[in-house]
Amino acid sequence: MTTARPMEHRGRSRGGLASLLDRWYRLRPIERDGRIYAAFGLVPVFELIARLFGEELPRSDRRTSFDPRQVCLRARYHELINLMSIAAQLPLAFLAWSASSTPLILYALALLVPHILAVMLERYKRSQCGMEPSSTAGSPMGAAPSVREGEATAEPIQPDRLAPHASPDTGVLFYFGPFACETERLYAVLGVEAFRRFVMTLIRLSAPLDAEGASLRNVVGGRSGLAAFDAQTRTAELTHLFGTLLHVPFAVAFARSGHIGGLLFVVVLFGLNIVCALLQRQHRVRIAGLMRKVRQRPLRSARHA
Repeated sequence: MTTARPMEHRGRSRGGLASLLDRWYRLRPIERDGRIYAAFGLVPVFELIARLFGEELPRSDRRTSFDPRQVCLRARYHELINLMSIAAQLPLAFLAWSASSTPLILYALALLVPHILAVMLERYKRSQCGMEPSSTAGSPMGAAPSVREGEATAEPIQPDRLAPHASPDTGVLFYFGPFACETERLYAVLGVEAFRRFVMTLIRLSAPLDAEGASLRNVVGGRSGLAAFDAQTRTAELTHLFGTLLHVPFAVAFARSGHIGGLLFVVVLFGLNIVCALLQRQHRVRIAGLMRKVRQRPLRSARHA
């Protein structure tokens, strides 16, 4: 298995898109303690969303139970992704309007609601951290796993409290593989590797401007880190596949009405969701060898005992 080199985040000059994003990420005074979200009754909604993704919502009174730097960096990245999703799906409402379909317009607007709530959720997470990170121990879910051959056992176990929990010893559903035909070369040919590099660019843009030398890693050392990352990829893959299904009604409606522009736009959205799902499978291919090693290590120890 070919292992990836750790991606180092180098300091960026204050200017351009990175500076604009950094200003956007700053919590407004009314947001800093998270009470504004509690006042509107959104915290229970945030908790529900977090549970759906196997996460634990951070609380300001229990900061010792999570790494604030990691939470903040992940939250910045996921906020950016949801803002991009809103921008990508807004045209659906206009296309539905041009097709004179009121139900389709309402459906398009309804699909924006989860992403708007997700943006507020990520800002709420940062309000509970009480800080913006200058460095981080881990990177967002979309990054490529940056773990060396020996790091999975040499580093202390630091499980990500905000990631889905799983154990490498549990049974693996057949669908998630990876299968023998899945290789890094295959995903490079399919263009997934190029998309991974684009995702890494988004991660760098979403990172704090003063994050000098921060190592952007997806796997936070040890067996627990590998298991958590593996579970994250499965959740993300299913999320993107479900997102593809949510856009099927648009494809059907546009095809029936002969709205070629709308149909082509939906096909583009299909492609984006599918490549995102394939990226998660590529991640599992990249860590498959390490996962096998951590499963076999207790057996080897028992034989020598």
